[in-house]
Amino acid sequence: MTAMAHFLPTSLAAFFVIVLVHFCRECHAAVELRLAGQHLEVVDSQDVEDNSVNFRLVGSEQPVEVLVGHDVVLPCSVHPHVSAVDFNVDWMTHTYNEPTNKVHTYRNGRDENQNQIEAYRHRTALFRDELRNGNLSLKLSAARVMDTRSYFCITQSGSRHRYAVIPLTVRAKGSKPNITIEACEGDSCKLVCESIGWSPKPAVDWLDEKRIRLTTDAATSKWDPVGGTSVRRSIVVKTNAAYVCRVSYKDHVEQAEIHI
Repeated sequence: MTAMAHFLPTSLAAFFVIVLVHFCRECHAAVELRLAGQHLEVVDSQDVEDNSVNFRLVGSEQPVEVLVGHDVVLPCSVHPHVSAVDFNVDWMTHTYNEPTNKVHTYRNGRDENQNQIEAYRHRTALFRDELRNGNLSLKLSAARVMDTRSYFCITQSGSRHRYAVIPLTVRAKGSKPNITIEACEGDSCKLVCESIGWSPKPAVDWLDEKRIRLTTDAATSKWDPVGGTSVRRSIVVKTNAAYVCRVSYKDHVEQAEIHI
């Protein structure tokens, strides 16, 4: 018999153990945790003991991306397709400072979101007409930078549960870089480039007037769940020339130029 297993990065492992303990208290399931290298393997022992369990949850093969302010669907479905109308469905996430980890809850044929994370209030919905086809996907409206995190789609039917992990990245274009002269000595000056409001973390490059990339120290960054990522990169250059700081993530590009 083959056990159904998923592998989670260690940064999410502790959260997922808490989720499993929560469900196992409700369904009295036996769950075995195995450490495999740098990942945690979570095995539902009832799958090993019971051949009648023949469905699984499927999420997304690739991380989901959406532009800030747009709606997005976090995919999750039962395979092979069976009706999930009578299933218990939970969408959860690892949290920052929220008092709960619940994004959306479906119980006994209706939504029960009294204990939902406040930031998701009135922004989540299941496709109710699609539940009969095993579609447990969650629509998240007006995506925010703070929505960038991994989501857990968990279903319970009878005494057994299944889960899928769906990472979401909310893309936001940050500010035009601000270039300042920090100090000068002789014919050299130290330039500092800063930009805020990016999601996810962008690349920061210094270019000369011919748009050739220059070698410099690594960029530094700071992440804020509300305001996104701020970046900073400095360089020491010769005077009497022009320099460009370019900040980019995929097709999002901002740049500024300075003549010294």
